[in-house]
Amino acid sequence: MIKDDRHYGWHETSVSAEAEAMAVATTEAELVATLRAITRRYVKVRPYFKWYDFWIGFFYQKGVPKRLYIGPLPMIGIMVEWGFMIIGPPPKHDPYI
Repeated sequence: MIKDDRHYGWHETSVSAEAEAMAVATTEAELVATLRAITRRYVKVRPYFKWYDFWIGFFYQKGVPKRLYIGPLPMIGIMVEWGFMIIGPPPKHDPYI
């Protein structure tokens, strides 16, 4: 539903035939190529000191971005973070992004 200022309300609209044809013609390989064009992988390694972190060992944090905390000594550790970052705008012709 799209707001139409001429009729001062909401009305149903249909997707154009061109947009439907693009959606059908888009293959998984084309989507992967688009994602690779606008994203890059990254890895960050940072040391940290937290007076309240009194543990030794490893901790893996799931999610986005993924993180691995390595605590070789109490209160001192290393955080390794990795994931994807968006580096540019998506292409104009892609209806999914």
